Amino acid sequence: MVFPESRGGLWTRAVVTAVLYLAALFWLALSLPFVGEEIGPTSDPDDVFGANFILLFSAFFLLGAAVVSRRWKAAWVVSLTFLVVLVIVWTQVPSLIEHWDHEGPRRF
Repeated sequence: MVFPESRGGLWTRAVVTAVLYLAALFWLALSLPFVGEEIGPTSDPDDVFGANFILLFSAFFLLGAAVVSRRWKAAWVVSLTFLVVLVIVWTQVPSLIEHWDHEGPRRF
């Protein structure tokens, strides 16, 4: 067992969970400038990749927070709410798949 329930184990889990939620929120905030960005001839495909990569990091930190706080119902509510926000933001960021071919990202 990684986090024992006695001798400060609950406090340790709470602190680790809070840090993971803050890291997920930080990565999500970094992706906000890419929301609603239009892809055009002067767009950099690295921006599209970067936005999707940032959101993937946010999802990993959210998953870590959900695993660490698996027994707390309030934390699951926070995780599900954060997941809904993450999905909404991810749908507003330009898609990496739409701008990919067999040679890698297309230069517009």
